[in-house]
Amino acid sequence: MFPSLFDAQAHPVAGMYQLSYGRTIVVINDVCEANERLSSIQANAIIGFDIEAIPKRPKPATTSDADDWESKECCLIQIAYQESLLVLDLKKMKALPEELKRIVESAEIVKCTVGAGSDTGRLWADFQLQCRRFLDLGFMVRIAAPLLYAEKAGDPNTANISLQRCVADILGFSLDKSGQSKHDWKHGLPDEKLEPVSYQELLTYAALDADASLELFQPLKALIALQTEALQRDLPEYWYCFNFIDGMSVRLHQSRLGKNIPWKWTICPWYVGGRFDAFWS
Repeated sequence: MFPSLFDAQAHPVAGMYQLSYGRTIVVINDVCEANERLSSIQANAIIGFDIEAIPKRPKPATTSDADDWESKECCLIQIAYQESLLVLDLKKMKALPEELKRIVESAEIVKCTVGAGSDTGRLWADFQLQCRRFLDLGFMVRIAAPLLYAEKAGDPNTANISLQRCVADILGFSLDKSGQSKHDWKHGLPDEKLEPVSYQELLTYAALDADASLELFQPLKALIALQTEALQRDLPEYWYCFNFIDGMSVRLHQSRLGKNIPWKWTICPWYVGGRFDAFWS
């Protein structure tokens, strides 16, 4: 049996998840301010990353790709880094900050998120960004504590674990997302002056996702290291790392001929034949 650091027991939930102590939320509606603040995120940085999105909408026939902000899926992008939690309201900016492009496309900056496949796909569809080194926490937690998710092992439709469950099982807190799904993000955040209560609630919901993603990374990384030692085998990053290049999920490192190597479930020993239990059973 695959060794479990939790003995199939999750942490008891101690209360509601709160914004990390000392981390300040900064809402950014201006491209210049976004570039200035994002410029501090350099190589070897680890950030929490999240997107608030809407379903893809048809582009108006008279609208060019450059001006087509109504149909873009990405509405807010939240980034947690050191003492800051940046909330970029792209629907208000109607432009993509160059520094955000640099961060998304850098293989030297770790982006921690849940649903990395969806996020990278949206960033490609909306902006043709070459997304590199997005670590999916839902995949990491399966490797770090697989027995916690034994009931999902044989279901090919539950590859990922939600951020709510990761926070509850690993950090021991409840992450409230009840109000987030009720908001249509097509115009970004609501007007703070006209809807102060709604604005504050939605801002908090959005910020907590990126904050929790960053706070989950180190405990999961440590647990994977312990599992590596217990198993006496390598648990490579590419099992839970997403890179979306030229519209395709690929391995971070290219082949000897300089070609992209497609990322497939079959490269992960914990996923075999549509099942997720092969790695630990």
